[in-house]
Amino acid sequence: MKASQVATITTLALLAGGAGGFFLGQSRNLPASADVVFAQDMMTHHAQAIDMANRLNVRLLAEPKLNEQQQIIKYLTYDIITGQSNQNGQMLGWLNLWNQSATNPEPMDMEAMGMAKAEQVQDLSTLPLNDATISFLQLMIRHHQGGVMMAEDALKAARTEVVKNLAQKVVTAQSNEIREMKNLIVQFDAQPLEDLQPMPDMDHNH
Repeated sequence: MKASQVATITTLALLAGGAGGFFLGQSRNLPASADVVFAQDMMTHHAQAIDMANRLNVRLLAEPKLNEQQQIIKYLTYDIITGQSNQNGQMLGWLNLWNQSATNPEPMDMEAMGMAKAEQVQDLSTLPLNDATISFLQLMIRHHQGGVMMAEDALKAARTEVVKNLAQKVVTAQSNEIREMKNLIVQFDAQPLEDLQPMPDMDHNH
């Protein structure tokens, strides 16, 4: 075989290998149902956290003087509002790119995933500030526990790197915030609600 033929075959083999790698990479970037469901359901989950945090943040901002614990919670609520709003923007972008609806037509049981009842959310705007703060911490701890469960499921079942990366960020950030809020609530002479338990028969990603 001539050297030129060897070179041609080698080049074709490299191109074929590159193409194979390219298509393999592309397949990894194509969402599975778990990726889509995670983005849809987590957007809904985040939206309530943003709503709850905003209700308390507005009230804390209106207070002329805050104690040390209230200052910490003011910053915590701001972090939840900004961080989760940013993540919702990312997930909406993915769903648009994937030609998927922003909402899940078959949503999971959100209460089982730690979401508060509508009246509990509304009460954060009307309860006395100290009571609202305790309620916020109790509800948000439970809410975050559900968010961590959803993200852990996505780490197991999702296909795309963007979803896995975001899911890991959710697990890390919300686990840290759960610990912080559990420490804070004791300083208000209160206790967190019983930890959220996963439902053994629930498939979070369908």
